[in-house]
Parts: sequence; C-alpha cells; structure tokens
Amino acid sequence: IIGEVWEDAHSFLQGDQFDSAMNYPFTYYLEDFFKDKKMTVSQLDGVMNGLSMRYKTPIEQCMMNFLDSHDIRRFKTGCDEADFKLAVTMQMTWPGVPCVYYGDEMGFEGTEEPEYRQQMRFDTTHHPLFTHYQSLIKLRHQYKALRTGKIRTVLMDDVFGVYGYLRYIDDQQILIILNTGESEFTFDTCTLGIDALLASKEATLKVLHGTPKVNKTMIKMAPQASLILSIH
Repeated sequence: IIGEVWEDAHSFLQGDQFDSAMNYPFTYYLEDFFKDKKMTVSQLDGVMNGLSMRYKTPIEQCMMNFLDSHDIRRFKTGCDEADFKLAVTMQMTWPGVPCVYYGDEMGFEGTEEPEYRQQMRFDTTHHPLFTHYQSLIKLRHQYKALRTGKIRTVLMDDVFGVYGYLRYIDDQQILIILNTGESEFTFDTCTLGIDALLASKEATLKVLHGTPKVNKTMIKMAPQASLILSIH
C-alpha cells in the first residue's frame, strides 16, 4: 500500500499502516535545486541525507520518487531541458522507486490543473526526453546497484555545481556525477575515496551514460551534463 502523504511520512511507515508513501519531500528538494536554484550542492546533499535517515533501508528502497503528479505543477514548467534531464538522472539513480507521470517523457508543462492533467500525446515517441528516460530505465533494470544498492556521497563542489555519489552492492559499483554548472568540469576518480579504485591499479571505468572525455583516471565533463560509470 502506497500512501498519499504530502509531508514527512515516517509515522505512517512503522509497519502497521502503509508499505510506502509518495515521496513529496524528494520532489520539493529536487525542484529547489535543479529548477529554482535555491540550494547549493552541499545543501542538497544535506537535505537528501536527512531524508534517507528518516526511513529504514527497506522503506527507503520502496519510497515513490516522482518529479510531479496529477496534483502539482509539472516539473518541466519553467525548467530548461538540460536541468530537467539532470533531475531525471538523479530520480532514476537515487534509492527508491522512480515513478514517471505520463507526459514527463514528452516535456509536458503546466501550472494549473487543466494543463498538468492534459491529455496524453502518442505521436512524439522520438522526443529527446523520451530517449533519455529509456536509457536510464534500461540501466536501472540492468544494474542491481541502481535498484537496491547503498549510496554514498563522493563529490561535492559548490563552486562548479557538481554532485557525485556511488551506488554499490556486492561486486557492483556505479558512480553518478551531475554537473549542473555552466562550465566544463575535470576530476580525478582516484581522489573520490572509492576503495576499488584505490586498492587496485587494475580497476577500470566503463561509461554507461554520458559522453565524457576520459584519460585513464582523469575525466572531463561537459556543462549541464550527467555521467554514469561502472567500476570494475
């Protein structure tokens, strides 16, 4: 049972009421960061870690993470496509169950009920956002770490607007980097404190999503871009 709870749902998720809840705080935090630019990277990390600490791991992993719904304005309203893609990338790689409100993959917008509940269109399946969603959903199905893995912050840069975290379980380690800034960003993966990279010179990186420039352990990202790497 998924409860429609607009605030902190902790009291409803003690095992005697709901199994999960609509994660409205998740929605509000991503909107504040990606869309309204009200937070720095470190502030986002702080509120997201606080959100994770509210719930036990089994509950967190089944929380309904959405960007918008039939009751609130469309996330894409007033949000440029690059920022929207970054928000979607975080939604699809964060602990919980991502829920896509119909039309988000087509860039639907709307602030009033008739707008955000508009009729679905089925003639634009090649919209750039549609393929973005497809590629991320495919990765989520392919890698268990993105579904039920633990999470750890590995990179925060408030100046460049870069946020990085690791999803990991068993022998799978997936690195997600979000460059929300307007400048290229270069970093050395050996400085991120990831054990697999520190313990073995044989460890390799495989690009799963994004088009970075890779030179051994050095990676250069384009502005307003996301990157997903697997570590072997």
